[in-house]
Amino acid sequence: MIGEQKLKIGVSKNLEKYPINGLRRLAEKGSTGWLIWTGEFSEADNLFQPICAEHLLQQRPEIIKYFGLDVGFRFLSNSIADEYIWYDEKSKNL
Repeated sequence: MIGEQKLKIGVSKNLEKYPINGLRRLAEKGSTGWLIWTGEFSEADNLFQPICAEHLLQQRPEIIKYFGLDVGFRFLSNSIADEYIWYDEKSKNL
């Protein structure tokens, strides 16, 4: 992941809460394409703030296992032992 550590991920506030959600869309320059949030998803302009992948993984190291998922995949984790992963064609274009 060297070099990718500086790529940006869009994250919501309150990342210490559960459930934590993620979706991978097409990446833009300097981005991984990942959006990570807790609570309800919103298309509000201010929901996601950019953070380096390296800093996110310091806060939530348990989500690194999802970063290998391809564009269009989503995950939902209610706790360390309760998770869901699925493909959502529509999420690629969000």
